[in-house]
Amino acid sequence: MTEMERILDDALDEGFLGLSTMTTRRDKLAGDRAWAEPLPSTFARWREYRRLHKRLRRRGRILQSAPNAETQVNVLAFALTAAGIGRRPLRTSLLTAMDFKSNPMLHRVSRLLAFLTNRALRGDLRFQALPGPMTIFCDGVDFAAFEEFSSGVTLRNLRTADDQYALLSDPKFRAQFIKDMGGFMMNGLWNRRFDDAVIIDCPDVSLVGRTFEDLSRERGQHPAEVFLDLAATWRDKLRWYTVVGNHRPDIVLDLLASPGTHIGFADSGAHLRSLANYNFGLRALTMAKRAGQSPRRRSPSARWCAS
Repeated sequence: MTEMERILDDALDEGFLGLSTMTTRRDKLAGDRAWAEPLPSTFARWREYRRLHKRLRRRGRILQSAPNAETQVNVLAFALTAAGIGRRPLRTSLLTAMDFKSNPMLHRVSRLLAFLTNRALRGDLRFQALPGPMTIFCDGVDFAAFEEFSSGVTLRNLRTADDQYALLSDPKFRAQFIKDMGGFMMNGLWNRRFDDAVIIDCPDVSLVGRTFEDLSRERGQHPAEVFLDLAATWRDKLRWYTVVGNHRPDIVLDLLASPGTHIGFADSGAHLRSLANYNFGLRALTMAKRAGQSPRRRSPSARWCAS
């Protein structure tokens, strides 16, 4: 930890704005030494993080992080970290305030937590809000949200594409995958529905523009079964997308206008073929312009965007 503190101090001396950490275990490693294992930072104890947070707080720098997406409990620890009662608040930016289809109330919880932290605890907490739909593009079975359920973890943990696509024909795996699609207690950010999953590229051009749900009705199969069949046939030549959140423009405007958020979560430095939003700045300006021209322009969110 002493060495990590020294490295952080050197980075801040060189002009770094702060420190970015990761506590969710859904981001996995590749390579030979620790295939499919969570990032090392996810094993750290909070007292270890606290030593680094103290350096950021003392110098007025920024902490960016992602709470544990599985339990979502340690977001409270981040709120307390950002608190400023009896001390300098720590400028904290967290992922993410979003209108997820899988949890339509989560965006309210994020804003409420920021409000309570900043008002009652005199803190400095903001959640990052994406100015547009959260659209994920996928090639075959290369969809990170599959790691939110057991059969998807089994699939994603296989090292080679040949092994992954061979598994799609296994009857036991197919049965479990289809069962996981209809789980009652879903723990994740994807709603596990294929009704808005649209095929945008495929050697069979008759499939382009159609959803797996649409094809399932035509073929008399479960939508997940249709997906498995097409993925096994076309592999990564089957390109499709789905919208996991921010599908309601009015709520997105409300999120952007909230004092507990700031524009971010564009993933512009990662996931280059799947969800990088390089145009997030232009999206924000476009939304602001439309808000100023809309019948809702007297609402708080429209006034904020127009300003």
